[in-house]
Amino acid sequence: MKRKDLARMVGVSAVLASCFWVSLDNRVAADTPKTQAAKTPAAEISEGIVHQPDLTYHSVDGKPLMLDMVFPQSGPGPFPAVIVLHGAGPTNKGRQGCVPWAKELARKGYAGVAVSYRCKPEDAFPAPIDDVHSAIRWLHLHADQFKVDKDRIGVVGFSSGGALACLLGTHGDSPRGEGNPTGPSARVQAVVSFYGPTDFAQLHEGCLAKTKTKECPHWEKWQSTLLMQTLEKWFGGPPSKVPERYALASPMSHVANNSSPILLIHGADDTVVPVEQSKLFANKLHKAGRPVSLLVVEGGHDFEEKNKTNGRLAFAAVLAFLDDHLLAVKSGP
Repeated sequence: MKRKDLARMVGVSAVLASCFWVSLDNRVAADTPKTQAAKTPAAEISEGIVHQPDLTYHSVDGKPLMLDMVFPQSGPGPFPAVIVLHGAGPTNKGRQGCVPWAKELARKGYAGVAVSYRCKPEDAFPAPIDDVHSAIRWLHLHADQFKVDKDRIGVVGFSSGGALACLLGTHGDSPRGEGNPTGPSARVQAVVSFYGPTDFAQLHEGCLAKTKTKECPHWEKWQSTLLMQTLEKWFGGPPSKVPERYALASPMSHVANNSSPILLIHGADDTVVPVEQSKLFANKLHKAGRPVSLLVVEGGHDFEEKNKTNGRLAFAAVLAFLDDHLLAVKSGP
């Protein structure tokens, strides 16, 4: 094997590990956050923004789940909030990798919220989405304290975080239909997904087809085999044996006539999560009569980190979308 092919395969395996958070064995659910006053570490104030780091929004088995809040220093608020969700796996930068996004959003008039969530393979679905629900409800409970407008909350997610964002937009409180009748709703008013998977069964089928195609490059067959095996391990089998598990985690399965406005951003050459995932999802949202926009740019997975021009283009699109659906909309009388 050529050196460049080996390097490419190693890089792809790292991306694959960071892309998916779904495992359904031994489900673990996060409880609704408690209502005690938040313990606020010292704030960092610079360049017109206030950064409140390391705020615990929930604990699971004694381990804290944290978020960072960044909001404008001046202005009475309340500010529309935008949650930023990282990807998963050993190569992801976690919550700290999302803080620059939160700061930039704060400079534009938002409360940026970088959120940690359980994302290891052993963190069985629906643990990740339960964590994000808890973070949103924590924002509701502490809206006055942090100048957050609880009626104007959006979410931006990358890769696996994009799948979570789309689940929030299509099914609100719970993909299991349980809801949260005793506490604040976890519904959001705007969703942005960067190259997030939307139909895990279709993704599995695409991988299987590649492994059987003679013309498919060797490294891409290897990638597809690894991804297919990972999906089967996390879901407990192929889609033909456990279709309900694939459907439960797929935003495609939850599109409804009240789904939130969604912006999908995807690299045209993404070989990890093919751009067709976003195209099919956008088409289904359109047929349901829901507001949806799709931006396809040159590049593959994590395109914004490899092409700064496309990264700036994507951020401009995100900002325009959020301005339309959050900043320009005022809550209350």
